[in-house]
Amino acid sequence: MFTDTEVIITGFATDGFNVFNNNYFFLYYDLLQVDTISKELLLMGEVNQQQKEQIKKLSLSENQIPEEASIQLHSISEELSLVQQIVRKQKAEIDAQALKLSDSEVLLSTKDMEIKELKKFTENVKGTYIAKLKVIIRLC
Repeated sequence: MFTDTEVIITGFATDGFNVFNNNYFFLYYDLLQVDTISKELLLMGEVNQQQKEQIKKLSLSENQIPEEASIQLHSISEELSLVQQIVRKQKAEIDAQALKLSDSEVLLSTKDMEIKELKKFTENVKGTYIAKLKVIIRLC
């Protein structure tokens, strides 16, 4: 049900490493945002393509009254311009989210290394004190 990463993170969180767990949450949230924005960008691209096709049809249309075709062409051109602005904005958001995601991954790997070092240190201290306890028990 859980991935290895989730099990490891849950294990660390119960050991008091809540910062690591929070970073994982934000990394997952950033991935969801990038995925959502990418899907929106894909849809906007499809809308953009459809509007270009409509513009082409209207500009080639001979059956319509020129004035009516001109009004429709102008309307669709404005809509296309708006969609292109939205696409540019979403591309910028994707770039920003990708940068944030990259920073989160670096922070996550740094925290992971710190946790490994702390566990190693804890095991060393534990081993030292167990050895000292054994000596004290033998002396008693």
